[in-house]
Amino acid sequence: MVSHLRNDLFTLEKEFPDFKNFPFQLQEVLMDIKYNTGNINQSKWPNLHKAIASKDINKIAENINRKDVGFERNEWAKNKILSIRDW
Repeated sequence: MVSHLRNDLFTLEKEFPDFKNFPFQLQEVLMDIKYNTGNINQSKWPNLHKAIASKDINKIAENINRKDVGFERNEWAKNKILSIRDW
């Protein structure tokens, strides 16, 4: 599991060159999405990438829903993103 998480982190840092400077909540949610659904590349998640590039917290929260996870998991992710105060 640890090597899987390391690989996910490495992939996210390649996909989002500024990943280490993202708010912790966003890093956590992106890791969760990557771990559970696979790639978060721009072709699969264009609106999320656009929202992150513009640092639009509300748009990020709107674009993190996943079909393959339950309501509670999506709400957890949305609430994490909406808790970001400084970026």
